[in-house]
Amino acid sequence: MGRVASDGGDLVGRVAASAADLGAPGGAPRSLRRAFTLGPPLHPMAGHPELAAAHEGWVELTGARRAPVSGVRARVARLVVGVIRSHPEYRHQRDLLAQLTRVVDALAKRCDELEQRLQVVHDEVEDIAAVLSEDLTRLTALLASRQDPRDAPADG
Repeated sequence: MGRVASDGGDLVGRVAASAADLGAPGGAPRSLRRAFTLGPPLHPMAGHPELAAAHEGWVELTGARRAPVSGVRARVARLVVGVIRSHPEYRHQRDLLAQLTRVVDALAKRCDELEQRLQVVHDEVEDIAAVLSEDLTRLTALLASRQDPRDAPADG
């Protein structure tokens, strides 16, 4: 079990001995020596052009925007497309693509939410790091200014 200091001076002396190198170059913890940053800001995924292009492709595959065309060729094409679309494999693949599109949308929204949460955590940790850095600076100055009674010249 750990030893409890009965004398505050003893505790300060032990802290000073273990923290003597805080003022030396490279003495601060590594996390306080480097800049605290997230890097460049992230762009929202939900409005990303590639995601919009995927949606456009999906709309084209489903034929939702096709203008009605008249004529024999158009009627034959509609019949062939109708036969193909009635095939179970086509329906299965179309359902799979629809499901993938919904999953991609959900992931894009989740990425945006996570980026917002990360920014909040970053701001909080930045505040904590600033306070910790100030406290370490004060502690280092206090320890440097404090003279250990054992080092004092003996009165004689």
